[in-house]
Amino acid sequence: MTKATLVIMRHGQTTDNIKHIDTAQNEAPLTKTGEKQARAAGPLIKDIHFDKVYSSPLSRAFNTAVLALEASGTQQHLQKANGSWKIEKNKQIIEVDDGILTGRSMSDPVVVDYFKHCIYDVPAPGGESDKQAVARVKKFYEDEVLPRLARGENVLITAHTGTIRALDIAMGLTPAPADGTQWKGRRPVPNAGPDVHEYVNGVLKKSYAIENPETTKANLEKKKPAAKSNKPSKP
Repeated sequence: MTKATLVIMRHGQTTDNIKHIDTAQNEAPLTKTGEKQARAAGPLIKDIHFDKVYSSPLSRAFNTAVLALEASGTQQHLQKANGSWKIEKNKQIIEVDDGILTGRSMSDPVVVDYFKHCIYDVPAPGGESDKQAVARVKKFYEDEVLPRLARGENVLITAHTGTIRALDIAMGLTPAPADGTQWKGRRPVPNAGPDVHEYVNGVLKKSYAIENPETTKANLEKKKPAAKSNKPSKP
């Protein structure tokens, strides 16, 4: 019996996240909070000896992997002599291409309308559809990841909300929507929260999420009501 573990994790909070911008395939650096979230993920995965690490080519995903591996204190076998990390950037797990929506505010009427009526197999203007994203992510999963899991290798993937949802479909956790329909009920993907998937002989047997304390803390901060000012209002 060959056991293996796959951990999939979204990047930490970025500057675009806090500005509510549709980043898509643009670059956006981690915030200080995002760096804390990535480091906090380290102890959550320290007991898993990773044989392979994949990252989206975008820096927010790659840097999340670096910070988490460093903070784990148990993954030195993945570190090169020069201090860098053995992390393979793979363009198949880059975020979904949102075309002309990229870089716009999530409150922009065009963006709001697209995501409100988004059809599974219809791409954003100048971008790709969710169906196309699922196809490339599924190919990555089947060609790169599954063979490693079947051999008993533990794998870490750091990516994005869109590609993680696509992996849900590729792994059989979520059914693919029919063409011409909306992808409803898409689960929220927290920043730097590890999703753990346990395999036996290359077959998925168990999945669960681990809560990241820094992400929970950041979410609670966002929900706090604004402090009232005691200053008298101007006439």
